[in-house]
Amino acid sequence: MDGLSATLKYMNGRLVLGATRGNGQVGENVTNNMRVVKNVPTKIDYKGEFIVRRRSFYV
Repeated sequence: MDGLSATLKYMNGRLVLGATRGNGQVGENVTNNMRVVKNVPTKIDYKGEFIVRRRSFYV
């Protein structure tokens, strides 16, 4: 078994970038490779909640 460390970036729920860690500063663009890996989602739905303090409404 072998593996690698990668960062996945999503915009508006869609995979836009896959990058390896590389040397810590510069990595390799592996976006196209990540799109075909079975367990890597190409789309993520996000649903969340947020808290707004009452004083934020009074500007």
